[in-house]
Amino acid sequence: MVHPISEQLALFLRAAALGAVLGLVYDLFRTLRTLGGKLWGGILDVLFCLIAAASLFFFVMAGNGEMRIFVVLGAAGGMLLFLCLAGPLLRPVWRFWLELLLFPARLVMALMKKCGQTAKKLFSFGRFRVIIGVNHLRRRRARKGEQDETDAANQQ
Repeated sequence: MVHPISEQLALFLRAAALGAVLGLVYDLFRTLRTLGGKLWGGILDVLFCLIAAASLFFFVMAGNGEMRIFVVLGAAGGMLLFLCLAGPLLRPVWRFWLELLLFPARLVMALMKKCGQTAKKLFSFGRFRVIIGVNHLRRRRARKGEQDETDAANQQ
């Protein structure tokens, strides 16, 4: 079916806007990637691929259901433009908000670490105090036992 050029241009621009939104999602995932290791990065990559595939599929199905190469190129171009132009400007904003959201969790973790260190010191101090007390009682009993033997020998 033949579509006018203006309709194809509008579809191309909407695909570019979809690509820009996908670029935004990828940029957000890039910021979240700093929270974990390789496994977390892999999970985020798979999740992004699923989001991108689903959004492109629904975008095409919302139209005539025809997959056209310029739709894919428009989405890729929109994402590339976003990542090159707006991405570097927005990455510090994403990092700021991530740090702001994680601040209470990091504060609680620091508090728990400090409590753990204090508990370790108290446990260690208490353990050594018990050992010293037990050794003191043993020496006292040993002295008392020696004294009892000398008293028994003196009585005979």
